[in-house]
Amino acid sequence: MTRGVEERDLLDTEEVAARLGVSARSLRTMRSQPHRYPRIASMPAPLRLVSGRPVWRATDIDRWLASSGSGSPRRRERCTT
Repeated sequence: MTRGVEERDLLDTEEVAARLGVSARSLRTMRSQPHRYPRIASMPAPLRLVSGRPVWRATDIDRWLASSGSGSPRRRERCTT
């Protein structure tokens, strides 16, 4: 594992997406287009395991969510008129 990080403290793409309330596919799209999703642009960078898959420290994601407010990171809010 990464220096001092236990596997149980790491979140994969699906787990981060669930915390954000979006699908894993949507999260991957948002991460590939940060100019369209400013909130995602400030997301903590993932760690890369030997397998190459991105994972995030749960504490980093929790801290980021707390500082950026709650809600979906989608770029447009749905109109509720």
